[in-house]
Amino acid sequence: MSYQIQVFKCRLVRDGKITVAADDVDCANSAARVLLESLSGLPHEELHAVYLNTRGKVIGVSRVAQGGLSGCGVLAREALRGAILANAAAVVLGHNHPSGDPTPSPDDVEMTRHMMKAGEAVGVTVLDHLVVCPENGRWRSINDVLEIAAVLP
Repeated sequence: MSYQIQVFKCRLVRDGKITVAADDVDCANSAARVLLESLSGLPHEELHAVYLNTRGKVIGVSRVAQGGLSGCGVLAREALRGAILANAAAVVLGHNHPSGDPTPSPDDVEMTRHMMKAGEAVGVTVLDHLVVCPENGRWRSINDVLEIAAVLP
């Protein structure tokens, strides 16, 4: 007996452009510039991903998930799917806090740890996760929080 099964194509679709000051990400500050632009004007939380090639050049940015006023849940497979399709070597994740306070929540820190482990498993380096507040230009690196936490007893 034979069966028919579906055949799928996975594609990354271009969906416009944003203008940023630099095309490479060599530190959290340059990633923040991209994410502040990408996440500007939103009244709710969204998680975006900045895709990088092996030389740190930005090859794209996309919205990964949309949440509400105070949260945005996402699975690792959803967060990293675009990076895999874009053939990215690395990704910087970022989400906005509409409150204007870029302080990462405990959930933000735990999600970052989870994403970094998942990235290792699929060959995409998760370099950082930034919390940005486009309205006032403030941002915070969760990687810095993780480094501080690793030093504390």
